[in-house]
Amino acid sequence: MNYFYNTYETAIGPMTLIADEKSLVGVRLKALDIVGAERYESPLLYDAICQLNQYCFGQRKEFDVPMDITLSTTDFQKKVLSYVKTIPFGQTKTYIEVAKAIGCNSAQAVGQALKANPLPIFIPCHRVVGSALDIGGYIGNDPNNIKLKKNLIAFEKKNANRTFVAPTDYKDPEE
Repeated sequence: MNYFYNTYETAIGPMTLIADEKSLVGVRLKALDIVGAERYESPLLYDAICQLNQYCFGQRKEFDVPMDITLSTTDFQKKVLSYVKTIPFGQTKTYIEVAKAIGCNSAQAVGQALKANPLPIFIPCHRVVGSALDIGGYIGNDPNNIKLKKNLIAFEKKNANRTFVAPTDYKDPEE
C-alpha cells in the first residue's frame, strides 16, 4: 500500500494529512515528515484540505472525503468513532453519554478510544466533553490541543445555525 502526505497551513494551525490511494487515514495537528510515505498532494489530499478549509470558514459542517480508520483502531475504537461521527456540528455529548449510546459503562474507555482517533476534526472527537464544567482531554492532553478543543466547540456553537449559499454566478478561473 502506498501512502501520501502533505503539510498545510490552516486557520487552525499547521496540519499534516495522510492518505492511501483511496482514503484519508491520518491527521496530525502539526507539520511532520511521515516516514514511509511520499510527500505528494494527491487529489484525495487536495479534496480533504479543501473541505477542512471550508470547515474553518464556516462553509462546511461535515466531511465527505473518504476516510479509513481500520488500519489503526480496535473494534471498540471503531464503534466509538463511528458514533462520534453522528454528533451534529455545534453540539456536544459527554463521555458517559457516548458510552451509554454504544452500550458501554465506561466513560474512561470512551476517552481512551477517542485519544486514539487517527482523524481528529474529520471525526469530531472534540465534540465529546467531560461535563458542563470539564472540557476533557484532547489529543494527548497537550495544553495547546485542549485550547484548540475549546476553540472548536465555541466556533461550532457560534456557527451552528449559519448557512452558506454558494454564489450562482461564480466561474472557476481555471476552466
